Amino acid sequence: MLSVLPRVRNAVQFSDALSAHPEEDRCEQDLDAQDPEVRLRAVFQLVQARAPRSAQRQWDTWNDLRDELSNAEDLKVHAALGEDFASRSLVQTLDNFEPDVAAGGTDAQWAIRMIGVTGRTELLGRVAAYATSSDLHLSLTAGRTLEDFKGAAANEALLGCVQAWRYDTFLRAARALQVRDAELLEAGLIRMGPPDDRRAWYGILLGRLGSAHAVSSLCEEVGSMSRVDAEMFAMIEALAQPEHRELIEGLPDQVRDGQRERAEQVVAAVRNRWSDESR
Repeated sequence: MLSVLPRVRNAVQFSDALSAHPEEDRCEQDLDAQDPEVRLRAVFQLVQARAPRSAQRQWDTWNDLRDELSNAEDLKVHAALGEDFASRSLVQTLDNFEPDVAAGGTDAQWAIRMIGVTGRTELLGRVAAYATSSDLHLSLTAGRTLEDFKGAAANEALLGCVQAWRYDTFLRAARALQVRDAELLEAGLIRMGPPDDRRAWYGILLGRLGSAHAVSSLCEEVGSMSRVDAEMFAMIEALAQPEHRELIEGLPDQVRDGQRERAEQVVAAVRNRWSDESR
C-alpha cells in the first residue's frame, strides 16, 4: 500500500479560497476506477489520512468492494479498514483530539463525518455538541453531519445549531431544517426571540419561512445590511401586517440614503396591499 497523504481538505469549505491538494484529488478520482484494487488503494490512503471531505465516498466504496476482492492481502486490508469505521475507533479518535493543539483537526472532522455516514445514532448527542462548539471547522463538520440523521432527535439537534448562532453552521442548519421540519424551526425561533448580535439573521430566517414575526427585526436591521437587504425589503413588503404600521411608515427614515427609494416603494406597496385586503 502507498504512504499516507501529506495534507487533506476540511470537511466543509468555509471561504472562497481554494488550496491545491493534488494527492487527495487523485485518490478521490481513483474511487471511480474500474479496477477494485485501485479503488481499495484509494480508500486505504484516504482513510489513513483521515480525509473528511470524501468520507461518504470512502464508506460507499468500501461497502461496494465487499464482493469484488479475492486476493488474500486485499481482503486483509479491507477487513482492517472496517476496524477504522467501527464506533469504538471513531470515539477513540475524538477522545484523543486536543482542540488547543490542533484546532479543527481533520482527524476529528473525519471521525465526525464517519459517525454520520455510517449511521451511528448512538453518537448523535456527541455530534450535536460539536456542532455548537466554538471551533469553526468542527462546528461546520458536525452541523453537516447532523443532516445525515433522520427523525425528531436530529431535527432538534439542528434547531440547537440554529439557536447557537455559530459561524455559518446556523445558516446551513436552518436551510436543512426548513425542508425537514419548518414548523419546528419557526416555533423554535419565535420561542427564543431575536438575539442582540444576530437580530438581522433572526428576521431573515423567519422571513424565509413566511412568518410575520420576522417583520420587526427586518425593519430594525435592514439599514445595517447590504448583501441581503434586497431580500429583506421583499420580505417586509410581503409579510407586514397592520400591527406593523408604525414600523412600516417609519422605514424610510431608518435606512441608509441609498436604500431610501426602495424603502419608500415598500411603504407604498404595503399600503396598497392593506387597502386591497380591507375591501
